[in-house]
Amino acid sequence: MEALEFVNLVSSQLGWGTETDVSAPTPEGLKILQVTNTIIASMQNDKNWPELRKTGYLAINAPKTSDPFATTTFGAAGVTLENEADPFFSILDSVGKIVQVGAFKPIYKITTVSTVRICGFNTAWRDESSSGDTIVMGQDTYSLPADFDRLLLGKMLNMGTGTELEELDPVAMRTEKFNDGFGLVQEEARYFTIHGLDSAGYPLVHFDRIFDKNCTISYEYQMKHPTLTTSTDPILYPVKYILYIADSCIAMLQRDVENSANAVQTSTDKLQNALRVGANPNNSRDRMRIRTQGALHGAFRRR
Repeated sequence: MEALEFVNLVSSQLGWGTETDVSAPTPEGLKILQVTNTIIASMQNDKNWPELRKTGYLAINAPKTSDPFATTTFGAAGVTLENEADPFFSILDSVGKIVQVGAFKPIYKITTVSTVRICGFNTAWRDESSSGDTIVMGQDTYSLPADFDRLLLGKMLNMGTGTELEELDPVAMRTEKFNDGFGLVQEEARYFTIHGLDSAGYPLVHFDRIFDKNCTISYEYQMKHPTLTTSTDPILYPVKYILYIADSCIAMLQRDVENSANAVQTSTDKLQNALRVGANPNNSRDRMRIRTQGALHGAFRRR
């Protein structure tokens, strides 16, 4: 069901007017839209919905190695490539990546790029000053899509080798990094963990190692239900749950509750229970007994 049809379904049961455009609603239509978006967003946490399932892909970049011209200075937060023949660093390609200089550990993250041969680190160089080292620059962290809600199956797949990567929690991932010596290991990754956000607010996936070859990683995830903003935006949940969403929406709008968070919780209790038990609208035992006008049920059945 599309947003405009749903809003008018609820509005008619409340005795409110008819909306013509959800993107330019009346004050009453805006209330319905806001409550509806709150309910459909909360529903995505209750189960894995086939309608919200998507396949994502990550384009993995192989590491890049410099000529042996790297110079580092104790206490300086960065590195210089004195005589590198080709440009090595760039703002678009290098910021956010990690580097290992020679055999020194730990690895550092690039935060700034001054020139194609000079970059800044996230922390000062703590080892002795050095020169004549190579730099290995790679990427072990990638951004997930803006609509990513949660991973399904607990695995990712290297489409080039057919190898499955296992999900770990952040603590277990740190243990794996410790076992590898916290250096920059150039091999096919075995594990990943998801935590944190990038500068744009997108979720981050971290791999235990730097892939030594370009490849594509695929994964299954549940997306966030899109917010209803235009008349033709669809509610993606199965048709049998539309009635429950409408009932909850009406119940919320009929209550005089100042605390909106409590209102959401109160009016969706039965809806969430229906989701947990797999309610069937055709089974009277599973119907939610929210006090709404009987015409709503009849109107829904006629659609």
